[in-house]
Amino acid sequence: MTRHCRGCTSISPCTRPCSAGQDPTSCAVRNCCYNVRAVAIFEALNIFDHVFATEAGFTTSVDGIDSDDPHRSFHSGRQQREAYIKLLISKADKSMRKFEDAFVRTLKVICGWLQFSPEVEFDADDVRSPAFGNPSYLNGSIPHLLLASYLPEVIHTFLSNNNVRDWIAHSDTYIIILDTLRWISDFPTLSNVLNRPLPSVQRNCTLRQWATGQGVINFLRVPNHVNKPVVAVEVEPIGDLIKKLEMHRSGLRAFAAKVQFEATLDKVNMLCDGITYLLLQQVVGGI
Repeated sequence: MTRHCRGCTSISPCTRPCSAGQDPTSCAVRNCCYNVRAVAIFEALNIFDHVFATEAGFTTSVDGIDSDDPHRSFHSGRQQREAYIKLLISKADKSMRKFEDAFVRTLKVICGWLQFSPEVEFDADDVRSPAFGNPSYLNGSIPHLLLASYLPEVIHTFLSNNNVRDWIAHSDTYIIILDTLRWISDFPTLSNVLNRPLPSVQRNCTLRQWATGQGVINFLRVPNHVNKPVVAVEVEPIGDLIKKLEMHRSGLRAFAAKVQFEATLDKVNMLCDGITYLLLQQVVGGI
């Protein structure tokens, strides 16, 4: 069977079973073109949004919105999503493990597809640009895909939690969150996603339906005041939360001084290292 790259439709020398084995960098598809990275990240985000909606018990439909307050449903949707994540973080409930596992898998996929050389400036409208044949370039759709998904919202809620014991209890999740932010920060166009106030996602469709023109995803806007224009509903940038991680690192170090179990201590050190790297990125202008 002939296999084609979903990024550029060219024939891919893929074999079954996958010949990349333990060396993902040798994957023929991964190294085909810069568009395939956007396709892979889109698929991961689409599945993540679906699992989130299913496990948290909310829907992407806007049917049945209260006519007296057309923004109420969107407010409650954001609040419901945030409440679910806070409950997951604070309570060791195995019934919520499916979502957390999906969250971690999604972040690992994104990290895997961002592990190329950082982007170089190029004209996205110039078909002669080397970016169109070089997988090390970043497709301009990726920042939009990230903002349209629920992923930044979930990352924001996790980082907003100041309880050191929760960080330890969910250490594997926090470690991959820090790793993902590190890779995102390596790309100027993606680091802008971290620097801007995080909007609340308002949608009447899935991410796939939006990407194929079958639905609309907007950022929640509400009236600012009587006879005043609407304003975006936003929360502080993820980048601002990163700046506050020094406090978490201090708490984790204090906790580590009391820990004797080696496996736990290793995870605490990994969390501290991840925070240190992100803070250093800020110093050198990464965020």
